Amino acid sequence: MAYAAFYNGEVPFKRSSLLDDEVVVVEVRQHWSVVFPTVASAVVLLAAVTSVGVVLAPLPLWTLWIAFGVVVLPVLRAGLGIFHWFRHTITLTSQRIVVQRGGFSQEQTQLHLDRACDVGFRQSILDRVLGRGAVVVELDEGDTAVFLHLRRPRAFAHVVTAELSLRRSGSPLDERELADSVAELTSGRRSTAVAATSEIPFDYEEHAAPDVDRAISALPPLARTELEVLLGQFEDGEISAAQFERQRFALFEDYGIDPRSSR
Repeated sequence: MAYAAFYNGEVPFKRSSLLDDEVVVVEVRQHWSVVFPTVASAVVLLAAVTSVGVVLAPLPLWTLWIAFGVVVLPVLRAGLGIFHWFRHTITLTSQRIVVQRGGFSQEQTQLHLDRACDVGFRQSILDRVLGRGAVVVELDEGDTAVFLHLRRPRAFAHVVTAELSLRRSGSPLDERELADSVAELTSGRRSTAVAATSEIPFDYEEHAAPDVDRAISALPPLARTELEVLLGQFEDGEISAAQFERQRFALFEDYGIDPRSSR
């Protein structure tokens, strides 16, 4: 079972690509600085050509075509760079780290967590200023997998370490600290929902149903129906116990009821 309760759902990773009993934990992209030089050069060139055109106007038509030819290629290159950057994702699931890249043609590589022995990160001085770095995964047989230019590498390394700990010993790490790391990766800040979730004692027994009898009786009829739907999704295996707790907490907050008092 993974820390899927903290996943914000905004991920292009296809459900059809998931293995049996596999869930998405978190997804990250490379830092924006990867495409900044290309975009910045295109913007500077466009500004320079426009300024020259304004100062020397009116210009013959043939000079406008030359200016267009000078500008269009760098602008297209910058646009393609942004497109490829957006399509390059690193997804951590409960079983793998999946790297997807490519625009019109796609490439996917994966690393099974069973091969991972240790996780760390490295940052130069410039990396620390920009908030990027490399995450290093030590593998069996002495191999190493390096994920370059990731945003907030410390947080991503911590989430991978937590997933490895859960797979090996079944013991989750500190929930508040983990929630901070995932919130940092998904939104760049600690969200209220995640912060509240980290204070709830999750049931990490994979098949242990949450106790909701008192929760249901404390809610208005409409909210009671919503909670019963959530419970049905849990019993059908569509959501985990941790995901159920997160959504239950949000539902109770919407109706002004303290979720801890109903447990």
